[in-house]
Amino acid sequence: MGTILVDEELETRTVQQDLADALALIERANAKLRPDELSRSEAHSLIDAFGRIVKLGGFGVASLSPILGDAAAVARVSGTSMGKAREAVATGTAIQTSPDLNAAMRQGSVSLDQAAEIARAEEAAPGSARSLVKLAQGEAFHVLKDKARKVKLEAEQHRDLATRQHEAPQSTEPYRRPRDGAHPSRARAACGRADRGPGRCRSTAPRTRGQRRG
Repeated sequence: MGTILVDEELETRTVQQDLADALALIERANAKLRPDELSRSEAHSLIDAFGRIVKLGGFGVASLSPILGDAAAVARVSGTSMGKAREAVATGTAIQTSPDLNAAMRQGSVSLDQAAEIARAEEAAPGSARSLVKLAQGEAFHVLKDKARKVKLEAEQHRDLATRQHEAPQSTEPYRRPRDGAHPSRARAACGRADRGPGRCRSTAPRTRGQRRG
């Protein structure tokens, strides 16, 4: 019965109330933190925990940034650079249509920086977010960045190739070889060389044994 009451109470709380409590707890943890008293393994564990907090916060920043729309406003509120603010707006827009990236950010599985790289690839190649999220969870950031850029580049090249093929004129008239057997390009080249002489254009047709040089 007590558990049900607690669950019902949590359901009635607003996002603002939950965040206020979470922030208070983080501030309390920060006040208690004594880095010089910690071992390497303890520091590693705490960095992982604080990193998760940052990732969870990244989801909130990204998902709310498109509402502001203006990167300058996002930069002022979040205390980040204009470049990072633009990435937040773009990522927030991307997660609206990418369930895989949305879920990963919501659960704190990927950071905002990781999500920004994945979002760019997802925009160019829809559906690529799923594999990139898995890659981000197990590999270093530079590995994800290189893979995401490769996915984006390949998608753009494929799109450009398809566009060129679609726009290229299709000739239905068959090629006809000149009657004298000379290839047009060779004939033009010979005429170009003959321009050095007054009004002459040498034929590039092969000579027979009986012909003499002029």
